[in-house]
Amino acid sequence: MAISTVSPRSISAAAATTTARPATFSLMDALVGRVGDLAADLRSRVTPTGSAAQHAAAAAMDVPAVRFEAVSRIFPARKSDPAVAALDHVSLDVAPGSIYGIIGRSGAGKSTLVRLVNGLDRPTQGRVLIDGVDLAGLDAPGLRALRRRIGMIFQHFNLLSSRTAAANVALPLELAGVPAETIRTRVAELLDLVGLADKANRYPAELSGGQKQRVGIARALATEPKVLLSDEATSALDPETTEQILALLKRVNALTGVTIVLITHEMRVITSICDRVAVLEGGRVVEEGAVYGVFAHPRAETTRRLVAAVNGTALPPELSARLRADPAGASLTVLRIVFTGDEATEPILSRLSRSLDIEVNILAGRIDEIGGAPFGTLVVGVPSRPDLVAAVTELVRSNGLGVEVLGHVA
Repeated sequence: MAISTVSPRSISAAAATTTARPATFSLMDALVGRVGDLAADLRSRVTPTGSAAQHAAAAAMDVPAVRFEAVSRIFPARKSDPAVAALDHVSLDVAPGSIYGIIGRSGAGKSTLVRLVNGLDRPTQGRVLIDGVDLAGLDAPGLRALRRRIGMIFQHFNLLSSRTAAANVALPLELAGVPAETIRTRVAELLDLVGLADKANRYPAELSGGQKQRVGIARALATEPKVLLSDEATSALDPETTEQILALLKRVNALTGVTIVLITHEMRVITSICDRVAVLEGGRVVEEGAVYGVFAHPRAETTRRLVAAVNGTALPPELSARLRADPAGASLTVLRIVFTGDEATEPILSRLSRSLDIEVNILAGRIDEIGGAPFGTLVVGVPSRPDLVAAVTELVRSNGLGVEVLGHVA
């Protein structure tokens, strides 16, 4: 049975306008206001014919599940505060059925992107399209119908403390007027999917953080959404629980085909499950592409910092402070060597030592796996002689590895 989608955040969105609203709000906040009108609309389950036709055409054409076309969101100046460009000409395509990561530091514009997808905010310029449908072109009933196709996973779970796990999952179905027997069956299926079949009658206070987030995921999936938004869903969890939740999201994607847009500030979250990634900085997309390519060969400085922090190749502060671009008078040249695919296990250091009769100092390094493919990075120091540095880089590249000079140390 196909069920119209209702996400907890979309409940509060029924009265949304182009006026910006706070980025953080609770599920209880989302349930107040115009719930009566929305519930009546949900029970009728009337979708405008034009909107349904647009969605069908989009599916046939395999258009992006989510598209941003030159989107800017500028918050106007207030009193002595200047205008703020939260997003600046952002263009992105999220393929149907993919897991797409959006990463950036605090203030990069990630939460604003989520609000635009939800229809909780409108772009100042550009267009946001869901399955080929421009949100700005929808009337109120059409926008409500579109929001039902979007599920939401919250950072702090946003469960109703007065409801059991099963009752929290059932909430959007109840608002949609789904028959009680259908709700019971659907809730049981979802709790089993997220590994909480034995916790159906437990209240949030009786659950761990990871279990609460599993309930949140089940609730977001209750109405069979086409797009699932995950806004920092693992940032409040410990590393082990984070891995479990990410594995669950990957399984959900494989089983249901739901498109997942994953917002995070943690690169390891991206490398664990995402197919593609966009890196945001100051409201702009500074880098975008397949996760392996972005991780293995970062071009933007923001991406380099994120990658260095997660793969163990960030230089010690004392050494980083001494690093300079001018090789004059330097005793050590610092190189980053990148191993990808089958080359990740190449014994390049022993080859350098034997072939060039030099000592190579290992400053940092790590081997990871991204999408099942090995990826390694080494930061090394070699004697700072121009002819020797040239010979080292040539030998490394001849072995199919990437190498770059990071700087020189006196």
